[in-house]
Amino acid sequence: MICFKCGAEIPEGSTICPVCHADLTLEFAQIDPQETGSVSGGGSPASETAPSSGSLPSVPEEPKPGKKGMKILIAAGVVAAAGAAAAFAFTQMNAKDPKEAVVDAFQTAFSHEQVSPAEDIFGLSQFSSASVSSDAEAGLTLSLDSSSMEELNALTGGGLRISSRNDVSNKKSDANVGVVYNGMDVVNLDLYYGDHTLMAAIPELSEKVLTMDLGDGLADRIKNSPAMSRLLDENGISADAAAAYLTEVTALTEENAAAGGNTLDLPALMDRYREGCKAQENFKAALTVEKTDKSTVTVNGQEKECRGYSVLVSKAALIDFLRTSSDFFLQDEALKNQYLRQLELTVKLNGLMGGSVPATAEELQADAYEEAKAAADQMIQALDASLTDIQMTVYLDKDGVLTSVLGSTVINGGITGSDGDSQTVPTEVAFEAVFEGGAYPLQNLTGQLTIGSGDDAMALYLVKQGVYDDKKLTCDASLDLVSGSGDSAPSVSILYSGSYITESGDYHISLEAVENGSQLFKISASGIVSQLEKGTSIQADIDSLEISTADSSLIFSGNYYFKPLSGEIAPLEGTPMDVLAATEEDWYSLIMEGAYGFMEVADRLGISLY
Repeated sequence: MICFKCGAEIPEGSTICPVCHADLTLEFAQIDPQETGSVSGGGSPASETAPSSGSLPSVPEEPKPGKKGMKILIAAGVVAAAGAAAAFAFTQMNAKDPKEAVVDAFQTAFSHEQVSPAEDIFGLSQFSSASVSSDAEAGLTLSLDSSSMEELNALTGGGLRISSRNDVSNKKSDANVGVVYNGMDVVNLDLYYGDHTLMAAIPELSEKVLTMDLGDGLADRIKNSPAMSRLLDENGISADAAAAYLTEVTALTEENAAAGGNTLDLPALMDRYREGCKAQENFKAALTVEKTDKSTVTVNGQEKECRGYSVLVSKAALIDFLRTSSDFFLQDEALKNQYLRQLELTVKLNGLMGGSVPATAEELQADAYEEAKAAADQMIQALDASLTDIQMTVYLDKDGVLTSVLGSTVINGGITGSDGDSQTVPTEVAFEAVFEGGAYPLQNLTGQLTIGSGDDAMALYLVKQGVYDDKKLTCDASLDLVSGSGDSAPSVSILYSGSYITESGDYHISLEAVENGSQLFKISASGIVSQLEKGTSIQADIDSLEISTADSSLIFSGNYYFKPLSGEIAPLEGTPMDVLAATEEDWYSLIMEGAYGFMEVADRLGISLY
């Protein structure tokens, strides 16, 4: 039996359709007599018969899909259901494992490859590398503008100028340190190194240029020096040791310059750690991560529903991480060699100064590493006794970006009671961080670390806010340490504020320390970056550099520049005076000339020496 309204198959004798609830008793009142050959009630045709009083009005007939239409509808439903199932299965297949999702989120947020805004704008790492490995020059000038201390007011207008040039290609360099007063050079110290010759001069005091040849035959020149050999003998210093030490220092300086200027290359060390140490890999494998309830987090000013993950960091994983990392650094051969080179210089210097050398550099290194390993083991054992598992809840947005972390643990500390017995006292530790988005993962965030509770609690609060776009870079941060509870709890705060406008070059930087609401110190600088070529050259005017404490302040102005080397570095001009060949009379003459020169400088400044 088929319903006349929806076409559904229904049991024989039904009066109501179980699908569309149509009244089936009306069906026969609307059947075309030409189709049946009969009339309703044996009289006139149904179309001409008026309904009797109390009967239901006729229902307009709707199209009935027949069996073929029903098959099409059913087939369409099957296809839709299959598509939805396939989409769900595809989503599940491509969804990250909970541990993988959490690890990836942390690695992205705290990636060592992440470029900071300052690096992106200025190219700070390029400047740092160029300063020691490229042909370049730099300079800084600062003059005192005002002081809150009366005793320093006489120095207003005075200042320092420091400049240096480095010709790596030709192994030459020079430097100048000058005292200035109201724009006038008062006195200058000039230095030069090139062709294994060291030179120094103070032109305002003497026309002499002190020189020392550090090349081959240095030991013989020291032994034959009329003044230097006697001075070394009186102090028990060997001429051979002095020559060896100076030669070693010169070679190391040139070697460091060629290698980028770092005696200890920390970036290279960390690269070796990431590539060759299993500590991080083992730590990730030991994490336990499970999905938990979702939560809403504010990111970039918008409420976002974030996926939740429960993360367990076991104490065993933490201890293994520390031990594996410690073993790596203690066994790194490149680090050992760099340390050994420094010890060799120390041993030579000790011998030069006439001190006893109880061991070789290799023996000193072995002892130092043994002590370092013992100290590391002791620290790890103490942590093993006090640490417990860390339970965290991590929230990620739909793109897998870290938005929030909450966690807690317990630290077991030992105390000695009045009876002399050692007791274990557990201390609760709770932490929370919310990453509020921005141009990079850590631009805007808030964090809190609480140790203990009540009056014995210590809390550390971090707030960081900033903007970074094509027009400006800003950063404001505060770090507050609060001991105890209540509004009167002792506190120490570190406040930082910085801004840079890309179009005008205006900048402002300040760093301040505050204790219980009172300023301890503050350093602030403002001015204009008038010229900038990322990582290559910069010219910055310092309109104001203020250094202040609770009861005093100094205000300076000046400028700074860094740029590729221009011009040739040449030896100092003046009358050469070989330090090793000079006699006692030569030194006496130099001292007298310097004294007269000093008096002339004082006279120009209006300073009376009598």
